[in-house]
Amino acid sequence: MRNALLLSIAAGSGHTQAASALAEGLRSLGDWDCHIADAFREFNPLLDRAVVGTYLEVLKHTPKVFGFLYRQAASESLAPGAKRELMRLLRRLTAPKLTQRLAEIAPRVVICTHPFPLGIMSVLKERGEFRSSLVAAMTDHAAHPFWTFPGVDLYLWPNHEVAQYLGPAIGGARAAVTGIPIAPAFERAREPLATYDALVMGGGLGLGRLVELVDHLVERVGASVAVVTGRNEELRSKLSRSAGRYPAGRVGVFGFTLEIPRLMASARLLLTKAGGLTTAEALALGLPMILVQPLPGPEQENADYLVRLGAGVRADDPLEAAVVARYLLNSPKDLEAMGARALVLGRPRSAHMAASAITELVERGEAR
Repeated sequence: MRNALLLSIAAGSGHTQAASALAEGLRSLGDWDCHIADAFREFNPLLDRAVVGTYLEVLKHTPKVFGFLYRQAASESLAPGAKRELMRLLRRLTAPKLTQRLAEIAPRVVICTHPFPLGIMSVLKERGEFRSSLVAAMTDHAAHPFWTFPGVDLYLWPNHEVAQYLGPAIGGARAAVTGIPIAPAFERAREPLATYDALVMGGGLGLGRLVELVDHLVERVGASVAVVTGRNEELRSKLSRSAGRYPAGRVGVFGFTLEIPRLMASARLLLTKAGGLTTAEALALGLPMILVQPLPGPEQENADYLVRLGAGVRADDPLEAAVVARYLLNSPKDLEAMGARALVLGRPRSAHMAASAITELVERGEAR
């Protein structure tokens, strides 16, 4: 039995969901024992509160600041070596617990679904403290150079555009276009939970003006709506209380749930911010999207990608989103065309494709 360690960070839920999907894909091959860890929360809780806590506060209150920092990190103006020095600092802050976990598990491969743990592992390889395979699994549709590090053996690209853009920066590393890793549950048709015109999602944190959006969809469009609030219990309670104002059965409110495949199968249209995992799941099922107020940074780039290729439409506020939803729900041909384009872009077998690429990498190393 081979051991794999999957490292993520709880900056939202997408990175952790990608790690779980990859673990499920590897286990399906029958000879993998997978361990998932949060590289900050488990190995340095203070660092988790400082970095991830600050990141989430910035996203909630000053998202434009995060957008600026994201663009700076991708620009050529970033001081040479600054990325490497940051990773060396993070390595010092996460050791010795990380190195202890590596010694306990003795993984044949470490797979990272966030660039921070990837950079930390790159430094460990540079210092000779880790010698097994290292894999980068990207979780957005757009490219960002912060994902490229020395010592990475395999890159799992979300699409061919990213492969073309970042390919020259990875040296002799192997690479495969597998798609964003999503749960194997999205590979097959799912029985709908119910029938809704629209599914509204705000990611694992339930971000966005979801109450206002649901109001507009019900009152202005006359749509039936399922809304998922993730781990945002305050939002779930608020929506549950306000649902009594609507006609019976018009609004279904769901908190954190494992039934996303069935909920997506229940809806004709998805209204969401442009998180990588949620949009990849929708593509796999051919579900058209309205991308509502995507956050600056990767979400804006995800939205640009999906709109450019015809799988989604962007809306800058809840009212505009409702206007677009009314048009699409009353234009079956346009809605069907968007769904068809989404299905072409979707990679429902992404977890299995990634697992096969990872296994091949490890087996090549074992054969040497």
